[in-house]
Amino acid sequence: MAAEGDRELFAEDEISSLTETGEKKYGLVLETAETGHDDIYIEESEMRLALGMNRIAWFPTGVTSVVSSEELTLEDRSILPSDIVRRMNDPGGVKGYATSTKILCNLEEINGFRKFSKVDTSQLIPIFFSDIDINEPVAMDCWAGVIEDIDQEITLAFSDGAMCKVCLSDETLERFKDTSDKTVAGGYKFADVLYYVSQTLTGCLCDLMHAKWTRETKYHNSKSVRNADRKKTCKVTIINIRVKEVEVEWDACAITGKKNKRPKRIIRGPSLRKLKKLDCFNASTYQLGDIVYFSSHPPNVDNPEKIRSPYDKFVKLVKDKNWSRYAMPEFENLAPYVITYTESHVGVMWQDGTTEKDINSCQLYPINYPDDNEYFPGDYVYSREGKSSKQYAVVKRADHLGRTCFVRWFQTISDSQQPEVIKDEEVSVYELREHDTFTFRPGTVVVRSKKYTDSPSDNDTYSENVGQVLEMLTDGRMKITWYGNTESLVYPTEVIVKYDSDDDDDDDDDDGELDFDSESENSDDDCEKLNNSNSSWETEEEDSEEIKVWEGKSINLCLTLSIAFEHLQEAKKTAEDVCELINSLGKGNELPDDALEEILENVIYKVAPLLINSTGKKEVELTKILKKINKHQLSGEKMVRILKDISDTFQQNVINAESEVEISSTGFCSEVVEIKEEKVEPEVPEVLEENGVIVIDDSDDEGISYEFDDEKIKFVEIVPDDHYFKRHNPGTNPRFIKHYHSEMQKLSKDLPKGIRLIAYESDTHKLRVLIQGTHDTPYEDGVFFFDIYLPETYPLVPPEVYYHSMYAERLNPNLYVDGKVCLSLLGTWSGKGTEKWTPKSTLLQLLISIQSLILVEEPYFNEAGYELQRNTANGMENSRMYNEMVLLTLTKSLSVLSRKIPAGFEEEVQRHIKETGGKFLKRIESWIEKPDEPRKPSFPLLPLSRGFQLAFNKAKKELEESIEPNMNS
Repeated sequence: MAAEGDRELFAEDEISSLTETGEKKYGLVLETAETGHDDIYIEESEMRLALGMNRIAWFPTGVTSVVSSEELTLEDRSILPSDIVRRMNDPGGVKGYATSTKILCNLEEINGFRKFSKVDTSQLIPIFFSDIDINEPVAMDCWAGVIEDIDQEITLAFSDGAMCKVCLSDETLERFKDTSDKTVAGGYKFADVLYYVSQTLTGCLCDLMHAKWTRETKYHNSKSVRNADRKKTCKVTIINIRVKEVEVEWDACAITGKKNKRPKRIIRGPSLRKLKKLDCFNASTYQLGDIVYFSSHPPNVDNPEKIRSPYDKFVKLVKDKNWSRYAMPEFENLAPYVITYTESHVGVMWQDGTTEKDINSCQLYPINYPDDNEYFPGDYVYSREGKSSKQYAVVKRADHLGRTCFVRWFQTISDSQQPEVIKDEEVSVYELREHDTFTFRPGTVVVRSKKYTDSPSDNDTYSENVGQVLEMLTDGRMKITWYGNTESLVYPTEVIVKYDSDDDDDDDDDDGELDFDSESENSDDDCEKLNNSNSSWETEEEDSEEIKVWEGKSINLCLTLSIAFEHLQEAKKTAEDVCELINSLGKGNELPDDALEEILENVIYKVAPLLINSTGKKEVELTKILKKINKHQLSGEKMVRILKDISDTFQQNVINAESEVEISSTGFCSEVVEIKEEKVEPEVPEVLEENGVIVIDDSDDEGISYEFDDEKIKFVEIVPDDHYFKRHNPGTNPRFIKHYHSEMQKLSKDLPKGIRLIAYESDTHKLRVLIQGTHDTPYEDGVFFFDIYLPETYPLVPPEVYYHSMYAERLNPNLYVDGKVCLSLLGTWSGKGTEKWTPKSTLLQLLISIQSLILVEEPYFNEAGYELQRNTANGMENSRMYNEMVLLTLTKSLSVLSRKIPAGFEEEVQRHIKETGGKFLKRIESWIEKPDEPRKPSFPLLPLSRGFQLAFNKAKKELEESIEPNMNS
């Protein structure tokens, strides 16, 4: 049994259970109650598993069921090199990371009789270059990249001797079925590999329309395929799978002292032999149900009477039919097997610097959410103070409970000399930060950046230019396995982590979906490409000018529409103008197809995002229309008709200023604003200010007046230069002014204690807020500042909020150093119901949310997905350590604040520091010196670690020096 609070099972664990007959059946954990759905906003309770329940896929059928942990036995656990682990039954104990994983497996021949036990997976032959390799790293010469796409040529053989070749890119075999596949309909697919040699498939003969025939027979030939209907079936056997071409995104090159030409993006032919997969830990990735090749022993085909295996029959068939020259070169010695059981043994580097080998993986507990201040031997770190960019350290060992590290500091000298050792010392983990560029782990792909004078030369070869990290050493070096199958020790300054192309935005979207939530800049780039492309406009100069005029007018009109929600007549006029312009395009189909395509793309990529962004809506579906555009299947006539559909939708609807604007998708129409009829609002009365009292004067209505509470809100004439939104200059409409003053009145009455607000008389769109940390939380006695900007369309859209970070480290998962505030009410985080912003939401609701939902007792669980760790031993320990970090960061932030007070709150901050600065420090000191005193924190914190105390003593001194002038004033 696991320790209290431990989760016994994790996704991809191999488990077993007893059947009714007492036999063992095996399966994989697909999800658990704690890891099944990280989205905490799932509304349908049935989608969540009950506590202690797990969703299991049973081998080999793929049938899934929900089973209690008590009915399951853990057989094996998938742990890869660099995974962080601890021992089971020791939730507060030392952690470590996996350095190696050795897997022994049981194999069973597919459709055969041969079985093998305890086979080391290093002896298995992977099915090279298949779909599962997409996004995997590869190397060629001195270049590193990732696989973008793979095309394979599969040779199929018929029983009558006919043969043909098909390409995977043609999707020819998608409708064919594997005769040996035991997976039930809709079941879980254990194997990622789709095709392998000796596999038998059945399907319709007519689906081989794109096949290239190498040997035709009477019944199987190109003509019979063309004449076949779907009733005509066939059975084929795969005798060879050949990689036809591999598409690679080359994104990093080693520095070799000479110019190295980038390899071609499409690798084919003889160049494929030079392409190498960087998978030094591939043998550690196998699990139940994987299909592999295994060279058990040469099949016995000399004496037919001794043939025992279907694969033996396959080999005999290949030879009898004279298919050998078309078959896989190693077909006689390699047979396909499926893994039926695994047993993993893991090597671990523990934080205390000790290593251990051959630990059964079931004795280890994976740490999926490690603490940010958790370091391990071999890690490269900086000082948080950043005194010198040329100094870095390597962790020799770490004290998990004490929160300290023993490190060795290095000084980089020059490009031609190795780093120089400065000193060894014990440092608080709170005074360290992970190195920005030395982010190495076992398996990391690296390229050579330099060589020191005493390093061996590789002459003119590429043998030591691209490789993978095998091991992290505590002397400051790493063991690298290189492209040329050699190994060497290097310093981190000699190599760089390969650029990760996964961070790049995809240029093409194969399924035709657009992500308007990412960046509207994409649409601008697309339009810029359209404008810069001469080929599309080389028809007639007259047409080109007409298109440009239409482009400019339509975009400007739609921009107006997107911000004119409350101006009924203007919106109607805009819709009519759009309709008239688009209709004019359809007269006589004067424009060429390519021009119409450019216009339609411009509407979709540029206008639609503007409309959608203006309403706060993010989800759009333009799959069908974009697929047709990408494949150039739309004629000019159809495009004109689509544009008319868009204009008709504009014309048939009118705007509703009171309700949310809805985005609708109909047929071929792109996303448009659904507008509803509403009476025109009466003119908003003039707003006056007399002696600090806001008066709304209306000749027809009785005057309304109210006073602002000076303790909660104060007015300042001019927006200060340090206001983040200083340069935002929106227009102002009467409805906004009326709503603004209504909100100010409400804030004046209902703003809770601990929140102060500054409004600016010269600009009603900007505010500044001070929020005090809540009592009995790690944030007590802290002060936090936010700048707010109210867009012109507020409250239809949420405000924009900027957080003033006083220190270069986060003290809350929702508050970023760059100023971002992560909150569902602001649309910067997912939410449901009242958690999302609506036109009825208020500033008061926003400010209270920041105070009560962000500045909480256990902020650790505010991190996305971490809520699942509540009430677990790992979660409770991480929460306690996170609160240590909050107190330290808050101490340092207060030091900076005394010298960097946001304009307008100088008096409040000085008073706050004078009244609470000393109290704040004494409270923490009492927790260090007398942790058993009655005034214990109500949040997880004690006992405070040695690392905390070391860092706090330094931070305390800085804070005392900073607040001394205020204390004496």
